[in-house]
Amino acid sequence: MPQWSPTPPPQDEGVPFRLVRVPADKPVIGVVTSLDVVGCATHFFNNRTVPCDGQGNCKSCQEGHSWRWHAYCSILVSATLEHVLLELTAAGSETLRNYAQTYSGTRGCLLSAWRPSKKPNGRVLVTCKPTDLLRVTLPEPPNVARLLCRIWNVRFDPDDVVTSQRPGAKAIVPAPGTHEPANGNGRRQYVSPEVAQ
Repeated sequence: MPQWSPTPPPQDEGVPFRLVRVPADKPVIGVVTSLDVVGCATHFFNNRTVPCDGQGNCKSCQEGHSWRWHAYCSILVSATLEHVLLELTAAGSETLRNYAQTYSGTRGCLLSAWRPSKKPNGRVLVTCKPTDLLRVTLPEPPNVARLLCRIWNVRFDPDDVVTSQRPGAKAIVPAPGTHEPANGNGRRQYVSPEVAQ
């Protein structure tokens, strides 16, 4: 028997948010709802972004694919009021990470991200400024790492989330010593323990 209601059930972490990249032709503007930025090494593999396992058994690394670190946060998009996960490049996320350092977190930050070159894979620039949280009620902050694992169809292990240098901040990082710089372009490649010796 159906259970009719005038509104959908409340959204919880079991329901994935839409994952958004900064488009080439217009900025993404919204208020950050997550407490902090989380990130991990990723590969562009089989036409999609996937996390790097980073433990010697990553199929993408074994096939020689380089990886890039991407940052993720949740934002409430100003134009649509849609609650989404936003993907940022490492360089693009630096402004947001500096904001978090200055203001002890990212929640409530008015974020604007755009690609000045207007190209789909162009550099991402970000501006951040505080907002008046007395005028807006933000949704509860989601567990961004858990949502990403659900989107990527990988197991979520809270032990993989390590605390950054700021108290209360979280970030996902690859296992130390499993990657080495490639050619200085921001990408890194996996080096197996046999090759490293």
